[in-house]
Amino acid sequence: MIRRLVAVALLALSPGLAPRVAGQGMASWTPAGPAFVQISVSDLEASVEWYSRVLGLDVVREVDYGDGSASVRLLRRDDLVVELIAHADPIALDPSLADRPGFRSLGLFKSGFFVEGIEALHEWLAAQSVETDARIGTDGALAMRTFIFRDPDGNRLQAFESCEASCGGPEVRAGAPAAAPAAPAAAPVTPATAGGPAAGEFSAVLPHWCADHPRPGYASLARIPVASEWFEVYAVGNGVYAIYEPNQWQEVISYLILGSERALLFDTGMGIASIRELVSGLTGLPVVVLNSHTHFDHVGGNWEFDHVIGMETEFTRESAAGSPNEEVREEVSTAALCGPLPAGVTEDSYVGRPFEVAEFVTDGHRISLGPRTLEILHVPGHTDDAIALLDRETGYLWTGDTFYEGPIWLFWPGTDLAAYGRSTERLAALVPELTRVFPAHNTPVADPVRLTELRDAFRGALDGTLEGVVREDGLVSYEVGSFSLLLQPPDRR
Repeated sequence: MIRRLVAVALLALSPGLAPRVAGQGMASWTPAGPAFVQISVSDLEASVEWYSRVLGLDVVREVDYGDGSASVRLLRRDDLVVELIAHADPIALDPSLADRPGFRSLGLFKSGFFVEGIEALHEWLAAQSVETDARIGTDGALAMRTFIFRDPDGNRLQAFESCEASCGGPEVRAGAPAAAPAAPAAAPVTPATAGGPAAGEFSAVLPHWCADHPRPGYASLARIPVASEWFEVYAVGNGVYAIYEPNQWQEVISYLILGSERALLFDTGMGIASIRELVSGLTGLPVVVLNSHTHFDHVGGNWEFDHVIGMETEFTRESAAGSPNEEVREEVSTAALCGPLPAGVTEDSYVGRPFEVAEFVTDGHRISLGPRTLEILHVPGHTDDAIALLDRETGYLWTGDTFYEGPIWLFWPGTDLAAYGRSTERLAALVPELTRVFPAHNTPVADPVRLTELRDAFRGALDGTLEGVVREDGLVSYEVGSFSLLLQPPDRR
């Protein structure tokens, strides 16, 4: 899928999730504006109790990883969402920070959120014996009043309140009379860049999809420990690793497929962090690259590899030229992220690097990894060079962007609906011999029956037997369980 960042919906309030109010002190301040904070903690249950008692948050979701590597609790008060993560084997985000006074190895360097009633919050925290700044500071340049406090693990949390014109005066001390709160300013978001903290001082109003993490589909998968802070790796099949980029809104998934003589990397992701460095830590085998298609979000790391296999199409040749900054910079904008960028990557520097195709192939080409053999199936429609990859012996099928669980974009320039329909028919015919389907976005494992549902849904969308819903942007959404089809209205197809 190629997904462009057109607009970001902020985290909305959900009815029925009422905050816990523990006395007048807690009730006299409220979160102001959507915010999402993710923190690693040492004692999950103790931290849940602390955030519930001190900040009035309620648990709205509990996730325990099947391999025992981590447990997650999502807590909420109004539109402030806090995700607490307890890792079985936590490490510092940046060991160089460990020598700083007061820095702990768990959690981000600092996270923050906006409030109304900052003085009441400051007084309430002091009354609860919470370690906090002695006074509320004023930043006239940012039009904010702010102070820092710490949770039981020493994680630094920063509260902000907009102060507009009144910010020009001296620092305001706790206990001073408070003016009526002004409308909250949008929370500033600054991605980590070279020269700043490696983990970033990241306070953000985040898009709603950040609060959906981790997706439930990952709970039953075995997560593989890796050094990277950008990628997550999961074992999803016999000799198959899913390489997931969870903190960028495309949620791209690439796959490392192992044979006995060499390995194949199916897609190389966004190119935001080095996928070659990651892959080198997973296998010592020679690696060849094959792309499910050549949209920028699947070829970002191609340039790092010597042997790239590509489809014999003009679209593939054009894509190999790369993507300039003006076409892809929004993909690393703060609205597109759930966390800091790797050091050295900025909105101004990010590009799609050009790459060379060493070998052009066509439909039916087989790639031997020794003894594993993978067969290329040309499934155009999403793009002219879209393929699926079939391992007949195991019944594994990699579908790229032809199918994934989520909104499937079938309105983008270059989409060929007639070709896409033929491709869905071809893939559905394989279902009886398939055991697993591996898509390229969101979640890495799907039931093969989804391909039959895809074929039927696409037929229904075109012939009118499946009812769609017209969205505000004019596109028509056809909802089918775990996925949907997004098309232009019938008169524009």
